[in-house]
Amino acid sequence: MKKKVLITLSIATFLAIGIKTFLPNVEEKDALVKIEIEDVDAFFALPADKDNLTQLVSLNKEEKSTTKDEQLLTKVEKVKVQKVANIYHQIDKEELLKEIPHKQRVEPLLGIQIVENSISKLAVGDVIKLPAVGQVEYQVSISKKITHKNGSTSVTGNLVGDQNSKHAVILTEGKTTSYASINTPEGAFEIETINGVGYVYSVQDIENEYINPDKEDILHPVEHKHLS
Repeated sequence: MKKKVLITLSIATFLAIGIKTFLPNVEEKDALVKIEIEDVDAFFALPADKDNLTQLVSLNKEEKSTTKDEQLLTKVEKVKVQKVANIYHQIDKEELLKEIPHKQRVEPLLGIQIVENSISKLAVGDVIKLPAVGQVEYQVSISKKITHKNGSTSVTGNLVGDQNSKHAVILTEGKTTSYASINTPEGAFEIETINGVGYVYSVQDIENEYINPDKEDILHPVEHKHLS
């Protein structure tokens, strides 16, 4: 009986000591967790940190926006395309023939209309589209411009992509008339307009009608009178 009582007391004493030892550890851990949680809450509750975070986000957005703008400008610069002016417009030749006569003995290829003052407005570096005089649609890059004393304007240029300097183009515009001399790999052509409308001719057709290849050119000597 005494042995049972002693054993029971020993077990009770051991449990009491264990509980007393365990409880402080638990309380200490709870306190640490509580402190850690309070510290985290305090961190996110700091207005200065939020302001800094907002500034960082704003700066990041501005940097990204600036980068996008720079990339867009770079793309725009790379994609710069040369604007092509279309100053000539084809019109019904048969209808025009009823109103305006063509060059004598030469059948025109096309009826044409030119935009008013379009030649005088051209500048060096401009590119214009020529009428479809052959199988290919040609473009001309303007390389020189001259304003004459009488008020007319002339521009010269070469076919775009063509390295042959013989394929030159000359456009001249006055108050009511315009003239164009066009040389292409497919032949030479002329454009004559009055009051904004006119015709396109083949230079070969003009030469065939007005120049006799069988007739020799004759030079007449000039007589000089000497004073005695």
